[in-house]
Amino acid sequence: MLLDSGYSSFFIVNVAFLSVKLLQFGIVWLAPRSFDTSTHLLLERYGIYSNPWWSKLLSWDSVFFIKNSTWMKETGSSAPQYEHEWAFSPIWSKIIQSSDLQHTVMKAVALNIALHYVSTWIIYALTKHTFPPFGKQVQTKMALTTSVLFILSSAGGFLISVYSEPIAFTFSLLGMLSRQWSIEFDVYGSLHFGHLKWFFYILSSVCFSFAFLNRTNCLLLGIFYIHDSWNLFSRKKWINGMLYPVLSGAILFGIFIYTYYYLPYTALCPERGEWCNTKIYGLPITHQSLYSYIQAKHWNVGFLKYWTPNNIPNFLFGLPNIVVLWNASTYFSYQYPTQNLKPYVWITRAFLLIMIFLANVQIINRVSSFLPLSLWYISDSLTKNANDMRVIKYYLMWLLVWIPTQTALFACFLPPA
Repeated sequence: MLLDSGYSSFFIVNVAFLSVKLLQFGIVWLAPRSFDTSTHLLLERYGIYSNPWWSKLLSWDSVFFIKNSTWMKETGSSAPQYEHEWAFSPIWSKIIQSSDLQHTVMKAVALNIALHYVSTWIIYALTKHTFPPFGKQVQTKMALTTSVLFILSSAGGFLISVYSEPIAFTFSLLGMLSRQWSIEFDVYGSLHFGHLKWFFYILSSVCFSFAFLNRTNCLLLGIFYIHDSWNLFSRKKWINGMLYPVLSGAILFGIFIYTYYYLPYTALCPERGEWCNTKIYGLPITHQSLYSYIQAKHWNVGFLKYWTPNNIPNFLFGLPNIVVLWNASTYFSYQYPTQNLKPYVWITRAFLLIMIFLANVQIINRVSSFLPLSLWYISDSLTKNANDMRVIKYYLMWLLVWIPTQTALFACFLPPA
């Protein structure tokens, strides 16, 4: 096995990353043309009629990101053209802007590959800082295994396209690492801050904010501050609680309200009606965020709305990650319980509840990429050679089939989205 070959972590990560990306781009190159006309219509609008190979990277939501980007560049606007397009990260659409459509696609793909690569080293460092050093070799092996698993992401083809997942999980992991640098837990599970490291704790809220501005599920990272506040206030550490987690949580919440309530209201209301008419005490803030309204109206998101017979295949698509995420939260709650990992367990379980009961469940394969807990569960089990690893074995076998299959389906504009 490559992980036990004696090669350096740098070599192994680079070989794994390059191999996976080359395999995926090879599949895209060989994939037949898409049957869906959305991509072709977008290309023709900008005078491209030849259907170049890179057009196969413009499947599903990629079309919306590119549409937003080109619209904002042409008009100089900071907002999308249509209401439903607000669901596709205007910030990411702004970042990937370039001289023309082709260069916009290439820039987005290059950025996503670079972000994925950088994130493999962020999660490597995060793993080393999160788990106690039972021995340098064991700790390094677990960090390396986690990084390789992160490269083998179930997000598959989405990570070599125009999607905003890479920028979201990069800043999610960077925020986790910043927080981890600034705290420590004693043997009683009590949280302590290094006063000279307060900057990194506050920085974590900035990273989390930028993450959820690109993927709304990253707002769940605010649970870190709920956990830390509870830990400090239960021990009557009022000053530390207010200076660190409460302030950081307030930054996160303030940016959330401003971006998802105030900005859409000022851009679209009061002429829009409907959700615009639900103002709170006359303030330019509504009861329902624009994002929630869009998801409910255009994508049928809501409690148990996805629980219909025709969506059984989508539940099956998401089942492997549902099982592994649940097992990971159980493993680190009972078999390997540590105070340090408790907020990760809370976030993972909250995420699972949302995915199973409220969201389009099949997207769990790509949006769960901001959570490291399942990777740590697999890495820790592999490092310790756990007795019962049937679930892990089946999951890894599924990944080896899923990544090339999903990449091919994505290149052909075929489900799952």
